Amino acid sequence: MKIGNTKYYIDLDAFIGSLAGEDMRVGVDTHLHIAHIVQQLPPNCDEKELAALLMPIVCKSKKQQDIFTGIYNRFLFQSIIEHTTDEKQSNGKTDKSFWQKRIENIKTIPKTLQKVFLFFIEKRIGLVAAFVGVLVAEYLLFSTLYSLIPALAIALFFIAKEIQKKQQDKKPVAKRQNELPKGCEMREICTTLPLQMNLPYEISQTAARLRTRQPLGIQQLNIGKTIEKTICNLGAFTPEYKDYTQYTEYLVLIEADNHNDHRAMLYNSFFAELKNRNIPAKRYYFRQSPKLLYGEKFTESKPLDEIVKQNANSVLIVFAALPLFLRAKDNKPYAWTDELKPFAQSFLFLPFGYVIEAQMATALSGVFTDVLHADQDGFKRLEDSLSNQSTQPFAQSISLKKTIPLYPLAINTKEEILVLPQKLHDLRLLKWIFACAVYPDFSWQLTLFLGNALSDNYFTYNTWQNLQQLARIEWFKSSYMPDYARKIILEETNWLNQTDRQIIEKFIRRTIAENETAKFKCNEGNKLTEIYDYKNKNDLQALQQNIAEKHSYITAELVDKKLNNILFFDLPDNWTGGDDNGGDPPPPDIDTLAWQKAQKENTCESYNEYVADFPEGKYIQEAKDLIKKLCGGHKEPEMVFVKGGKFIMGSNEGLDYEKPTHEVTVSDFYMGKYEVTIEEYMAFVEDTKGNKPEWLEEGNSYNINENGSNKNYYREKGMSLEEKDKRKPITGVSWNNAVAYCDWLSKKTGKKYSLPTEAQWEYAAGGGDDTKYVEMRRTNNVETTHALSLHGASVRTKYAGTNNENELGKYAWYDKNSESKTHEVGTRDPNQLGIYDMSGNVWEWCLDTWHGNYEKAPKDGSAWIDNSSTDRVFRGGGWHDRASYCRVSLRNSWRAYYRISYLGFRVVLVPSL
Repeated sequence: MKIGNTKYYIDLDAFIGSLAGEDMRVGVDTHLHIAHIVQQLPPNCDEKELAALLMPIVCKSKKQQDIFTGIYNRFLFQSIIEHTTDEKQSNGKTDKSFWQKRIENIKTIPKTLQKVFLFFIEKRIGLVAAFVGVLVAEYLLFSTLYSLIPALAIALFFIAKEIQKKQQDKKPVAKRQNELPKGCEMREICTTLPLQMNLPYEISQTAARLRTRQPLGIQQLNIGKTIEKTICNLGAFTPEYKDYTQYTEYLVLIEADNHNDHRAMLYNSFFAELKNRNIPAKRYYFRQSPKLLYGEKFTESKPLDEIVKQNANSVLIVFAALPLFLRAKDNKPYAWTDELKPFAQSFLFLPFGYVIEAQMATALSGVFTDVLHADQDGFKRLEDSLSNQSTQPFAQSISLKKTIPLYPLAINTKEEILVLPQKLHDLRLLKWIFACAVYPDFSWQLTLFLGNALSDNYFTYNTWQNLQQLARIEWFKSSYMPDYARKIILEETNWLNQTDRQIIEKFIRRTIAENETAKFKCNEGNKLTEIYDYKNKNDLQALQQNIAEKHSYITAELVDKKLNNILFFDLPDNWTGGDDNGGDPPPPDIDTLAWQKAQKENTCESYNEYVADFPEGKYIQEAKDLIKKLCGGHKEPEMVFVKGGKFIMGSNEGLDYEKPTHEVTVSDFYMGKYEVTIEEYMAFVEDTKGNKPEWLEEGNSYNINENGSNKNYYREKGMSLEEKDKRKPITGVSWNNAVAYCDWLSKKTGKKYSLPTEAQWEYAAGGGDDTKYVEMRRTNNVETTHALSLHGASVRTKYAGTNNENELGKYAWYDKNSESKTHEVGTRDPNQLGIYDMSGNVWEWCLDTWHGNYEKAPKDGSAWIDNSSTDRVFRGGGWHDRASYCRVSLRNSWRAYYRISYLGFRVVLVPSL
């Protein structure tokens, strides 16, 4: 590696190796980061400036910066000596002159002269001491006054460099980290409690079901059954025994680069779920190999064999990449994997792998009970294996193609950054990446904090699936985003718009206000990041220098280029949070201002917004009371944004009323993530005192609480007000009831909810826009076609989520798996847009009236209404139907007043303009 605009080079591999030996932040991409910076250096960059650029890449603390300086100076000194020797030889003016020999002698005694000089330089004892040290060392080595001359020359060279450095340092310098320019403020952002991600329901339930007991192989007399058996045998003593059991214990091992490795923290949430449910479990991290295991903060390590001996009766769960266990040359397990064989049950979860060759994983069949993907399917298979219900061959599940890719993303160039939108399954994640790039601190808790800030009623960022996608990017795994990448994202993309920035700023303000009101103290354990405020533009340059020293030059540069950056904004004048010292009363705090705004609007929406923004605010109880009074305390349904586009509606292979196929253009809308549940619908019934479902209607023979002839009909299908049934889809409601629910919901929320049109329903069920796919299909570009499918521009599917009838059971409850009853919403896989149960479970009412075919059907996605007809359309298939009835193009109809146990509905919301 060349050092700036000098003639000197250093051995990059040896240099990075020395840094790694000091436990600095060195990963697989460190070479690439350093090489990229060196390539981009301006012509006039010297060795001092290069050191300043490299230091943030590897250093995590002030102590490590000092160590880095020492190592850098040592390599620099060696390079200077080597260059001096090479230059003398190339000039050819003298042949082994006295000076040349002395230089060579200095080069051959690194443990004496070099070590002495570098000791003085690294310890910063001073130029005079360094100078004297060199002279004394040289004199003692060669015992001649003439030998002092080359030593003097070398010492003078370093003195000249130090003088030059001091002259440069006379320029305005940044103040110390704890000093800010006058008129500037810094506010720390901290969390009172560790932030948590939303664990998928399926994985959470798997964790709950892992609370089991296992026999210890020891028996004791069962007194109760012994007495019972003895009595039955007319007094003849008949002993009965029972096994001693204990709760199953789990040992969780997680591959991690550091304690902020996002992928590791994602899988740590599964361990946290075990602990929350009081399931006995221990967890250790490891870096390159499980042979050495670390605790929470990666400080103390323990050998693997010691941990195995202590936990040999536990179930082993490992989260790691396959290559850690298999030799590259022959795909056979490393010898050390024999240390894992004492475990009776052990499972390897693979964090990445779009399609993994099962043959490779099969090589580990002698080490692990099974090899799985770290997703909902994998955890379900873990549960089945532990309950002895699994029938799949070893590692078979990992050969299945995944809807959402999990392969890692290496992003090292500008081009790779700018095409990132084509590689993510959801473009909304780009907002999250942009927000993370703003802040120089890069931590798991900060990522969750920003995810919470961006989340709304329609999209939650902190989910397993989304975080798994982020963890594919090396930045989030290594917990470090290079400055050059931050610069490109912040200056050359528009992934985060001004509205989103204001949302994050508002979230930050609220957090600061809550912390200062509660007099909460920040420390290294709970601090997320910090924000700055300056009142006078004259203070800007000094603030930039301070930030450059404390964080990075990119962050400081952005202060000037993007004054509206969410890292820097004006805080309210006379900021309060401390004690009132008398005088004029302070201006209202941010909590009070938000409450005054909500009172002024006096709507359900304004009070709901206050509750969302200030969950522990001073007026929270008043807000909840008003919501209950004005809105009935109703919670809005979860919605999924569906980007508008074109698609071919109908099917040439279906029934006559699915024809003719025709192109339809649909505008943007939000579709209910789930079918409307019993709990949601009953809030409407209680508020309106009407519109009861058939199974609760007084005097109806189907009423489950009366003695009618059909009272068990709905109960057998899963309908009741019991807690276990509240998340099942509502049935026994007519089209008229469904429309009344939408009108009520619109009134309560101030938004426009309705039943979906037939076009909206089929468009969302089949996967969204397919016109881009058609264009790409003509060019035979398979890779681009797949990338488009991850953004809704997909190959539309026959069923909601799949084209394969054999896979339908993963996405739908229908006659082959439903057991003739409804099931809780969201317990099958979603389709490619993230919407659940659009095939199967229950049929769903649509807004349109029935027409026998698509002749003269609207092409703009609007409802096709004929006031002369009383028949209304419903779509999707139900729990009692065979697969062909679950096709997304299939249509059906009934009278608007008709009610049955397999017909419900979901809602749509049109975005406000």
